[in-house]
Amino acid sequence: MPVRNPTFSQQDQGWNTEGTVDYTRHYCRIITGQASQSVSVTPLASYRLRFYTQVIFKGSGELVIQPEPPAVAQHWAYTAFHPWAKRELTYDVPAGTSNLTLRLIGSAGEVCFDEFYFEEVTLPPDPELIKNPEFDEQLNDWTVLAPPGTVTIISTYCQVTLGGTLYQDILVEEGKTYRFRLLARTPFSGSGVARLFDTNDLGNELLRIDMSGADSFTLFQQDVLVPTGTTSLRVQMTSPSTLHLESVSFKLP
Repeated sequence: MPVRNPTFSQQDQGWNTEGTVDYTRHYCRIITGQASQSVSVTPLASYRLRFYTQVIFKGSGELVIQPEPPAVAQHWAYTAFHPWAKRELTYDVPAGTSNLTLRLIGSAGEVCFDEFYFEEVTLPPDPELIKNPEFDEQLNDWTVLAPPGTVTIISTYCQVTLGGTLYQDILVEEGKTYRFRLLARTPFSGSGVARLFDTNDLGNELLRIDMSGADSFTLFQQDVLVPTGTTSLRVQMTSPSTLHLESVSFKLP
């Protein structure tokens, strides 16, 4: 059963309220207290949660999923200041569980939730998070930051030269480990670098892979643990000389 009144457009309808919770702005604004709702689920099925959070005024809160009959609850804490941010989580229902209680909790400051959707995953999501990963559709879905002609498609690969840069922003789940893979070469004594950034803090480089010295196509691979609070990454490649990219992949291992 889906969440009732997920956008809070009907204020508290469908939600059980404890403490000080304000719905008048058509989102759930928790000062100290909680809003909760029980939903029926299918045992052993996977569900996807999509929602937005905002934490201000030194706020502290969490999302809690409590299975019924009782089993181990799962908690996601939201304690760092941030304006509205999109969240996407996956939850696997334990065996024997037919109902869940979803609790939106605030214990300090202001913790806000909106557009709170909880849906069964009927089809497995595409494990590959990079769109157009092998450049079969030219540079579709890629953003190029470079002088004209420095990022081009040649035959079956993408060529990056003379300071060319291309990137793609992807959604990830905080706290999960992903595998970042590139099939690349740097001919003619070329060089190239792949970087990962949190899209909310582009000055903070989370990972760097140096692809210099690869005369033939070589697999570069590294596992990445997404930090708490990070829900979107920028995957960026650049080269001051010559870099050839045959594929770029980012997915769960």
